[in-house]
Amino acid sequence: MILKVSNLSKSFPIENMEPQQVLKNIDLTIDNGEFVSIMGASGSGKSTLLYTISGMTQPTSGTVEFAGENLSNLSEEELTNLRLGKIGFVFQQANLLKNFSLIDNVTLSAYLGKKESKLKIDQRAKQLMKQAGVSEIATKDITQASGGQLQRVSICRALINQPEIIFGDEPTGALNSNSAADIMKLFNEVNQTGKTILLVTHDAKIASQTERILYMSDGEIIAERYLGKMTDSSQLKEREEKVAEWLKVLEF
Repeated sequence: MILKVSNLSKSFPIENMEPQQVLKNIDLTIDNGEFVSIMGASGSGKSTLLYTISGMTQPTSGTVEFAGENLSNLSEEELTNLRLGKIGFVFQQANLLKNFSLIDNVTLSAYLGKKESKLKIDQRAKQLMKQAGVSEIATKDITQASGGQLQRVSICRALINQPEIIFGDEPTGALNSNSAADIMKLFNEVNQTGKTILLVTHDAKIASQTERILYMSDGEIIAERYLGKMTDSSQLKEREEKVAEWLKVLEF
């Protein structure tokens, strides 16, 4: 087990009003090597849950244990080091730096970590970009790449420090269907190497390619569906149909 979430709640203050509770007493475990997706209507708390359990924001109450360590007990510096070295995050928008080449965007956080030589970091960045199919644009800037290419670069950036878990907040949400398919193929390849992946999505086709789906409503996980690992793309249609039927019942 890589993540254990216990009785997790998150509220946001509102001036002259009662705080808005976005997460309500959530219990959740994620095993090593799992590929899990989170679905739910807009405003259900999906992204807030992702940001809270990744240590990017503090819970109001409850605990998040990462590899047995309670995040609430860590200092800000320790949390920063954890996010830098053991956690990778992929956002809906690639959020790459304009004044850097694409490969420099990939290597920057590893350089800042100063745990390896520049040569080793550069070699791993080139290998990641080759695996992601973007090695030919490594020296170009963000204006010279498509949205799908930029998102693949952002996944390389998330992987550069060899994290134990990858979080994705709607990582295919801004892409066309072909680019989204490429991103999910890359995520599945990464998961097959043993990396744990947890992503938020509104797209049933994307969720159908994950091992387990959690469904949120009004700040709570109200249901989950276990699909197992997708070992062949020929399984996708059947899995999509199963998920569509499941969602139809939940959203009735």
